Amino acid sequence: MVKETKHCQYCPRGTFQDEEQHTTCKMCPTDHTTAAQGATAESQCYSTNQCATGEDNCSWHAHCIDLPDDNDVPSFQCKCKPGYRGNGTYCQDACTNYCLNDGVCKKNPVGYVECACKENFSGER
Repeated sequence: MVKETKHCQYCPRGTFQDEEQHTTCKMCPTDHTTAAQGATAESQCYSTNQCATGEDNCSWHAHCIDLPDDNDVPSFQCKCKPGYRGNGTYCQDACTNYCLNDGVCKKNPVGYVECACKENFSGER
């Protein structure tokens, strides 16, 4: 409520009010905001930093990268760490089923995989 005019106003973005007849708005938790003004419940607050708050669905073997909000919708990307492959939500060891003809998979120090061929075999995999 604006005290000078005694008119009620919507709570601004990043705040909410879940009780009637109050003159102030409550802040969303740290690193959270609301999609629009006028939120009426804390559940309308969403994370603006899913990676830091752990609200992502990335694999343990992936890096979480926060992206700029798109039309007030928070977003992030999951990218498998070196030595792993997959879509970021699911990452498996890059050596799993990588080498052909019983080649031995080895990871170099930065996580890239190579195959060591058995005797009488040659090639990259």
